[in-house]
Amino acid sequence: LGVHPEYRPGLLQIIDDKYYRKIDAIGYTVEHDDGRGTRHAEAELVLVGPSRCCKTPLSMYIACNFGLRVANIPIVQVDGMAQMLEQQIRGVKAQSVFGLLMSLEELSRVREERWNLLAHDEQSKKDLQAYLDRRVIIEELALCRHIYQEHNWTVIDVTKRAIEEISEELLGKIHYNNLNSSHRS
Repeated sequence: LGVHPEYRPGLLQIIDDKYYRKIDAIGYTVEHDDGRGTRHAEAELVLVGPSRCCKTPLSMYIACNFGLRVANIPIVQVDGMAQMLEQQIRGVKAQSVFGLLMSLEELSRVREERWNLLAHDEQSKKDLQAYLDRRVIIEELALCRHIYQEHNWTVIDVTKRAIEEISEELLGKIHYNNLNSSHRS
């Protein structure tokens, strides 16, 4: 290009408070992926929903691009799920918790793709069969709707939507611009 290099570190990324906040948010989000972690009360955003409804990619996109600490928690059909979920999100403002849903057809299709990657032998195919069973998926979606309604959480339908579009909706609902301004000071 005929341009002489400047040999100055930091030209591509300014190392400031915003940068360190983003790094912290990414670390927090990785630590609190898929129901793990112990500091859920520190989350600025919590995403809950059934398996394969974009919780992890959405969490990482928001952490990496907006510097928010995001926790995501799967809802599965086990005894005491509602109580486990309540315990995990104790201390999180209800308006920061969002329930994700996807249409039955799309969720079935996505899970089948995942199943094809995971089921390598007859035993693993058998073990994962319930994961694909439409009746089980219907029950999972019903459980999710029940939990969301019980807690009055905002529901976001992620069916065939881009992560950027979903993120924009989520950030609008938590008034990210106001939140972002308070983090600058």
